[in-house]
Amino acid sequence: MNGTVSVLISGVGGQGVLAVSRVIAAAACQSSAFVSRTESRGLSQRGGAVTSEVRFGNVPVSPAIGWRCADLILSLDALEAVRVTPFLARSGQIVANQRLAIPAYLREQWRVEQVEDEAPTQLTDSIDSIWRDLDNVLLLDPQVLADSLGFPRGANSVMLGAASLYLPIPPDELRSALAECLRAQQPVQNCRAFDLGRDTAARLSANPRCERRVVAV
Repeated sequence: MNGTVSVLISGVGGQGVLAVSRVIAAAACQSSAFVSRTESRGLSQRGGAVTSEVRFGNVPVSPAIGWRCADLILSLDALEAVRVTPFLARSGQIVANQRLAIPAYLREQWRVEQVEDEAPTQLTDSIDSIWRDLDNVLLLDPQVLADSLGFPRGANSVMLGAASLYLPIPPDELRSALAECLRAQQPVQNCRAFDLGRDTAARLSANPRCERRVVAV
């Protein structure tokens, strides 16, 4: 592998952003001489914005990802994907959850302004308009996919599998790191979820005209 690969993982507190970044960093260690990872950048409280950055390559790398320097953005929340989009490199890829968790402060603002009925639709429409004309955005609903396996806790493994399509790391090394990092949390089921996410991403990426729709939950 030549050069440095920069991966930005985003979401909200409680979604498992740091666990996903640990898996990617552990897998990268198998084939890269240098790996760096930020533990957290943002609020770790449940509901607050959280990011983690993983960079790896064959030369020493700093942990921070600069503006327009992320080769891959993996977002566990659609709204957070929009927030960190300015970090995406011109040739980069976004893999994001179709679902967004509406922040409590925003729900309260809508309640005060008495726009609770129409505001969520307006928000999702605004996000959809951002993604509509971009070819480098892959949206999927990991919860639906994880539920289809009878393993609802596997949504993040689905997202990791989808993102693996755009990582210069062999899938087997990512599966191995996933099983090791989550060895106390049903590793076999998580690897199945990983495979489903990767297969789904491959299918969706082959059909760029497929409908992409953000859903508020």
